[in-house]
Amino acid sequence: MRLLTVYLDAVGNYLHVRGRRDILRELEENLQSRIEDKEEELGRPLTEREQQALLLAHGTPLEVAARYGGHQGTLTFGRQLIGPEFFPMYRMVLVANWIISAMIHGGLALSRVQVEEPKAFFLTVVIQFAVITAIFCVVDLLQRRSGGVPPALGDNHQFPPTYLRDVPRWQSLNGFLAWLVLTAWWALIPSYPMLLIGTAANFIQFSPAWDRFYWPILLLLVAGLVQRATNFFRPEWNWLPPVTRLGINVIGLLLIYPIHLSAPYFTAASLGGPGAPAIARVFDALTWWVAVAGFSFFFLTQIALNGWMCVCHARFLQRQRKEQAS
Repeated sequence: MRLLTVYLDAVGNYLHVRGRRDILRELEENLQSRIEDKEEELGRPLTEREQQALLLAHGTPLEVAARYGGHQGTLTFGRQLIGPEFFPMYRMVLVANWIISAMIHGGLALSRVQVEEPKAFFLTVVIQFAVITAIFCVVDLLQRRSGGVPPALGDNHQFPPTYLRDVPRWQSLNGFLAWLVLTAWWALIPSYPMLLIGTAANFIQFSPAWDRFYWPILLLLVAGLVQRATNFFRPEWNWLPPVTRLGINVIGLLLIYPIHLSAPYFTAASLGGPGAPAIARVFDALTWWVAVAGFSFFFLTQIALNGWMCVCHARFLQRQRKEQAS
């Protein structure tokens, strides 16, 4: 009944009403009885795919939770723009971007690089709100048009689990286009430093340290593009994303150490003026915190997540072989 537990966890993620435990207990007894009746009818245990079909016939986790008044919030302007499946992630990404922007603009204000820092900060916040909202609106629309089953919140409580679901083509296409923009941005940075450091490019320049990790990072970005393109044509290869991303994140984590040793990352430009060394030190500190401290945490969490997903895929293949043998 492992799949039933995953289903109940997914329902519980959407269920925020009084008596939640009693509802889940009653739901578990009901569904477990249905599974046992079906197994008795067939004279054998149900395979995981058969359990999945039976559970989804009862309703998706979001639909089941809605019957009891569960909700996760939405973004609505005349019509629903971002549904409850994506709204918690949208809110988290938006707030995280605002926090990072506040840290960066605070550092620039302390270094007196810009005199109109409050105005620049609020402009950044508005732009981030518009861009992130637009992205999630498009993702929500594509997901609904695909007719797929909405994912539950969190990778640990998805239903159906990733090893039972094909990779949606819209997801691969959307990811490919986003990754293509990111890869093109990184590829253009040596020629157009303003893409990374903005107007500070008038005062500072990249140090030779960038040559040590620029190309490895570009190759990792290209690997991400190849994975998404492959899954667009082979959506049934649902094991490919976690395997590829595990490898990319392990290599990314290993790059952190040489990046740490490569400081300083910026030097004063020849025509940067007397304040250029101070600006270079500010951007060195920001780069260290983002690239070393920030991405170390990011890579570790991604390695744990994708490593666990690889284990789940391996266990499913092992169970599938046992089912076929029996």
